[in-house]
Amino acid sequence: MATRFNPATVKNLRGLKGYTLRKFGDEIGYSSAQVAQVEAGKTQPSLAYLYAIVDKFNIDIASIWK
Repeated sequence: MATRFNPATVKNLRGLKGYTLRKFGDEIGYSSAQVAQVEAGKTQPSLAYLYAIVDKFNIDIASIWK
């Protein structure tokens, strides 16, 4: 079974921490539009984006894969 990025996990984490799209984007250095596109699964995140997420939430990168 192939593993792939799970955008729902990021959206859930962002919501649990109380971040708006704009605030979260500002915190990780991306626009709210970019965050929304990734969370909706409309675009694949770059490796830099993935590392920004795991750094912000202090989680293992494997936790955002399914």
